[in-house]
Amino acid sequence: KDATAFYAGSMTAFMLLGLATIIVWVVWALSNNIDFGNVTFGDAASEMTYIRWISPVAVGLAYLMFGLIVSLRVGLASSYDHGDMLMKMVKEADQERTKTGRLSIQRKTLVGMVAQQLETDDLNC
Repeated sequence: KDATAFYAGSMTAFMLLGLATIIVWVVWALSNNIDFGNVTFGDAASEMTYIRWISPVAVGLAYLMFGLIVSLRVGLASSYDHGDMLMKMVKEADQERTKTGRLSIQRKTLVGMVAQQLETDDLNC
């Protein structure tokens, strides 16, 4: 729960910072009447001016991408919650094998354990 809250906060911060950076840049660029058509590649001074003007957009887009990546982590967080429980089930299955000498059909594969756990989660919800 704490990790998910941390990732959700990080996602929000990245997204807001990215949007704010791009919005401020657009307002700034429109107020200065920038003409990127006058950029001549090969001229060092012109290229430096272009890089100085366009770099805030790249930074804003990077923040938005970071926010999207973290949003994937937040969205997939529920699938990571079952890891400890599945490991416990695998260990229990190994203990059952040592006691009886064989496994039950339901516990032969990890896929069966995952399916069984997802079914019980669906019933509990």
